[in-house]
Amino acid sequence: MRVLSLAPSGTEPRRVRALERAQAEARLLRAAGHEVWLATPQRTHAGERSALAFVREDRLPDHWHKSRDPGCERALTDAVRALGIELVHVHHWQGLSRSLVLAAARAGVPAVVSLHDAWIACPIGSRVRPAIGACDSVVGAHPCLACAAETGPRTPWVPMEQSFLALAERQRDLQRELELARVRWITSHELALRLERWFGAPVRAEPMFEPELEPLVAGYRAALVQGAPQVAAEEWFEARMQAEAQRSWDLQYDRARAQSEA
Repeated sequence: MRVLSLAPSGTEPRRVRALERAQAEARLLRAAGHEVWLATPQRTHAGERSALAFVREDRLPDHWHKSRDPGCERALTDAVRALGIELVHVHHWQGLSRSLVLAAARAGVPAVVSLHDAWIACPIGSRVRPAIGACDSVVGAHPCLACAAETGPRTPWVPMEQSFLALAERQRDLQRELELARVRWITSHELALRLERWFGAPVRAEPMFEPELEPLVAGYRAALVQGAPQVAAEEWFEARMQAEAQRSWDLQYDRARAQSEA
């Protein structure tokens, strides 16, 4: 099989764990004769084998307002076509785009998903409120918008009603990702117990707490048998509107930063 695996980068323990899990599974698959390319939102070093860089050049790509990126989705499509990818494995969306499974479907290949943390049910990803500590709330406008604003960086140029809409769109898109994924794995028993309550919708995922070749390959084969789900083609204005919104956000961020430093 020819697999494109997408994972996060960064120093947060939860992201490090997800990347290490993706790397461990890639080693198992390669040892068994499969071809695996690992894509992350960080630049690769010269000579790295089967490593792809889906690097975003926009401001604060980890900010929850910026969780969808047309550029990453185009990079995924280009990689699928150039490398003859048969299956996409999404280990994370953060720093990439929240519509990777959709992008894979539009490129004509099925995708599977591994859930490593509660990012889909928390705009800041940590499930920790700055002034209170551990959070057990269902993701939603209350208390998530206030919490995200406290965590920063602040975005005073974004009207409250726009933040409400942005959060609703984020959760809608992630729900669609889970629905389109042919197989869903969850990598932590604790997360399996709590994620459905936090997410506020059914999260049907099979447990795979340690990297294991046999269930991994069985899941991949099941996804290939099902094939890519049928989705609507991207409208010409969809990516253009996303890109324009991203550009406007970056301009406003630069202005606010310049004013604060003046």
